[in-house]
Amino acid sequence: MSVITIARKGGLSAMAADTQSTTGSRKQVAGLKVGASKILCFEGTYLGFVGYSAHGIVFADLIRKHGRKLDFAGRTRIFETAQRVHEILTDEYHLRTSEGDSEQPYDSSQLVFAVANAHGIFVVDSYREVFEYSEYWSIGSGSSYALGAMRALYHQGGANAEFVAREGAITASAFDIYCGEPVESYAVETAAREEAAAV
Repeated sequence: MSVITIARKGGLSAMAADTQSTTGSRKQVAGLKVGASKILCFEGTYLGFVGYSAHGIVFADLIRKHGRKLDFAGRTRIFETAQRVHEILTDEYHLRTSEGDSEQPYDSSQLVFAVANAHGIFVVDSYREVFEYSEYWSIGSGSSYALGAMRALYHQGGANAEFVAREGAITASAFDIYCGEPVESYAVETAAREEAAAV
């Protein structure tokens, strides 16, 4: 499992993540595992993945092959991208879409990820619903710890978006057994017109 945190503040959108992964009860720590990052960068957009560790390498390959079909410029375009990604995952990567619930409304993409870029901060769930956040959010097994820390820090004067996101991931790593340091974090400037619209 993982923790991904996102924050938006003071003209920045930021993302942070832990770097530990697990196989059963065995931890795979970043110092021993090559490619421990859970964050991909694509044309100024940061994408953070939770769940199956295969998602990261699959999405990196998908970007390499189909990057021209991906657009993360706002909620509507992210949804359209998630729809295209679902088709590609099904057709080319043999995605199993059932989550074991006969009542599920749509095929699952088995993929939950966060987005941080000049347009803001977002989360895409396994049914491709896109949530946009004005301040901060977190996904993954350590998200409850991260959200508590981020709430406590967000309105402090000296805390910028990257600091808030990073401290959320550090807190999750301290208390959740499925998360572990070191933590990686990134920030990007938010487009002025987007920032003005969010105020």
